[in-house]
Amino acid sequence: MKPKKLTRAKKRQAIYAHNQQSILQRKVLTENQYNDLFLDSGRKFLETLYPEDDQKYQKLFNHFYGCRNFWKWWLKKWKDWENQLLIDVESCEVPLNDEVYKESMLPIIYDYRTETNFLDYIKLLHYAL
Repeated sequence: MKPKKLTRAKKRQAIYAHNQQSILQRKVLTENQYNDLFLDSGRKFLETLYPEDDQKYQKLFNHFYGCRNFWKWWLKKWKDWENQLLIDVESCEVPLNDEVYKESMLPIIYDYRTETNFLDYIKLLHYAL
């Protein structure tokens, strides 16, 4: 009996899990700091699109902030960005610490590709309904 091949999604999940463990083992961030940075960056991303203090956007902000699908999408973007960071760090032999990690991860909030991908994601959700 042949061993089952890993699907592309399973391989990606394994890489993402390895990356997170690598970051935690290197003591770059604690698990709580890691999770907080993920959540804070997702919130800031939404605030760039839908300023929370602007009444006309508050409903959209609240909708996506509480939407499980948004957080699944954000996790995928986050993990892709993180994977590229670790590849870059290893190829440039830069020591990874909390400052480098945070400075390298936070630009995902303002990257035009992230916004474009999010708008495409919204379109797909709309058409799926």
